[in-house]
Amino acid sequence: MSKEDYNVNKGAAAGGAMGFLKWLLPILLFLGIGWFFFAKGCSGVDTKLPEVKVPEVKVPKVADVMDKAKAIVASPFGKINDAAMGLLDKIKFASGSAGAQMMTFIKSGKEGEGRFRFKNLNFASGKATITGTSGAEVDNLASILKAYEDIKVNVEGFTDSQGNDANNQALSLRRAEAVRTRLIAAGISDKRITTKGFGEASPVATNDTPEGRAQNRRIEVTIVKK
Repeated sequence: MSKEDYNVNKGAAAGGAMGFLKWLLPILLFLGIGWFFFAKGCSGVDTKLPEVKVPEVKVPKVADVMDKAKAIVASPFGKINDAAMGLLDKIKFASGSAGAQMMTFIKSGKEGEGRFRFKNLNFASGKATITGTSGAEVDNLASILKAYEDIKVNVEGFTDSQGNDANNQALSLRRAEAVRTRLIAAGISDKRITTKGFGEASPVATNDTPEGRAQNRRIEVTIVKK
C-alpha cells in the first residue's frame, strides 16, 4: 500500500470514529440527565404504604345471644322477667300439680289455651277458705306468672252435686275468687286474672262416690288466648 493510500484510510477511520462519537455523546448526555431527574424524583417519593382501615366488626355478647334465645323460646307467651325466671328455676313442682302442668305446657312451645287442674289445693268444707299448706300450689302459679309477664289466666271453680245448684255455683265462684286474691297478694296484677264459677256443671268423675265427688270439687286454671 502506498503512503498516500494509508493516509487516506487513516483519515477515513478517524472520521468514522468522530462521527460515531458525535451521535453517542448526546445519547449518553440525555441518559445521564434522565437518570439524574429519576433519582431525584425517587428520593422524594413516600415509600410508606397507605394505612388501610379495617371496618370494626361488632361481636354480639354471649348474654345478648342468650336473651334473644330465651325470647324466641318464650315468644308464644310474651315477655320474660329474668330475675323472676331465676327464682322459678329453683322451684321443684310436685308431680301432677298445676304448676308442673303449666311449665310442661310452656316449655313445649304450644300456643293458645292450656288447661291445668290444681291437685293439692284444699278448701274448708262448704267454704272458700284455703286450708293448711295447700296454698303452695297457688304460690307456685304466682311464680310462673311473675316470670312470664304477659300470660293472663282464668281461674274456674267447680263443686260436686251435693246441695242446691245456686249455692254450688256461688261457692265455686268464691273459691275461684280466693285463688285470685292470693295471686294478687303475691304480686300479680288483678288485670291478668279473671274468675268464673260453674257449680256442679262439667263433672270429671261420678258424684255417686266420695272419691268422685272429691275430684269434682276442683279449681282449674286456663291460659287466656291473646
